[in-house]
Amino acid sequence: MKLKPMIDKKQWSKKGILNYEVIPTSFSDYNIHIIYCKDLLSARNHPAIVGVLGNELYESYTVGLCCYDVGINSIFIFIQDPAYVSVIAHECFHAARALLQVMFRLPLSQETNELYASTIDRLVANCLKTCNGAILE
Repeated sequence: MKLKPMIDKKQWSKKGILNYEVIPTSFSDYNIHIIYCKDLLSARNHPAIVGVLGNELYESYTVGLCCYDVGINSIFIFIQDPAYVSVIAHECFHAARALLQVMFRLPLSQETNELYASTIDRLVANCLKTCNGAILE
């Protein structure tokens, strides 16, 4: 089942969004929002996103960002064009940690390292797909 993005597709170009996918997690009701954009701050500060994550507006420039709130069932990964493999891996680690440690109280340990690795693997694969192969090393 394909999940609907929080920002209507008609608004994407106005906010510099190139692609937006919502990926359900296989073991919970949490969803991962992957937003590939030309202007990360404009996408992050969209009213639909701000309304879910709180009223904090981001003002500093960045090429990747992971946001979440324990009160909602969603984690947001923002990747700015051009997408770098290192940025994707970095933000996917934050997303995996938010999902597993913060939301499910499963800290990274010898017992959970495969769960973290497979979660990061799935997140990276979905980010690469969402970025349409426009990846720089």
